[in-house]
Amino acid sequence: MSVFIFAGSKGGSARTVSSILLAAGLRELGFSPVHAQLVAEGMPPSLGRIDELPFAVSYTRSGDLKLVEAVLEASSHCGASHSHIILDNPALPIRKVLAYATDTRMRILLPMRDGLQEIGRVLHDVHEIQEEASVSDGLLPKVWLLPVGWPSSLKPKDYFDILSRRGLKREPLLALSIIHPGVPYLDPLDLEFRDDENRFTLTEQQQDAAIRLAEAVLRANGEAASIRTPDSWFTGLKSE
Repeated sequence: MSVFIFAGSKGGSARTVSSILLAAGLRELGFSPVHAQLVAEGMPPSLGRIDELPFAVSYTRSGDLKLVEAVLEASSHCGASHSHIILDNPALPIRKVLAYATDTRMRILLPMRDGLQEIGRVLHDVHEIQEEASVSDGLLPKVWLLPVGWPSSLKPKDYFDILSRRGLKREPLLALSIIHPGVPYLDPLDLEFRDDENRFTLTEQQQDAAIRLAEAVLRANGEAASIRTPDSWFTGLKSE
């Protein structure tokens, strides 16, 4: 079972939205993912009050990081057919994430919005991961940068050129890749993922983004997409 961890030390980077889209996209492709969330104190789970979810969910409070392994273990036992765990973190120092991301089969995704401050925050996290890699006895999980809201015309090399000009150090200790094409800009006012009857639903734009993201992640992970049905899995959407 693959584990994809959405992480980052800055709030508002679209971790939760991206993680939900990935879970939805994997389900659309025929897989059985589990969306696990570390919930900040005082906040409700993002999917806790939505009905008819097409994938399994699990969550725990982020104040007790020792429970993360329990969440992952519980998620992995939700059913024999579950294929992927998607773990959504609140804003946390990246070293805390590395404290439990000790399996090299895990993948750390760092969503990166278009903007100088957003790039700088992601580069800070990447440099901290590089420092950990330089002193770690074992290999760290692969790290993937996930562009969010960037022009769709950009290629991975373009991102690396942009990041290099901002101070990215390309060191062999860290396996760093770009998830391409990333996530397009989505209207923040339309990201509740529910219809008027409180059922999980996606707009056509969100569905397309979910499928494209899932395909890109599977491709980066060396997995083949598995489309089991041409019909939509989602309530309220019509298949073309």
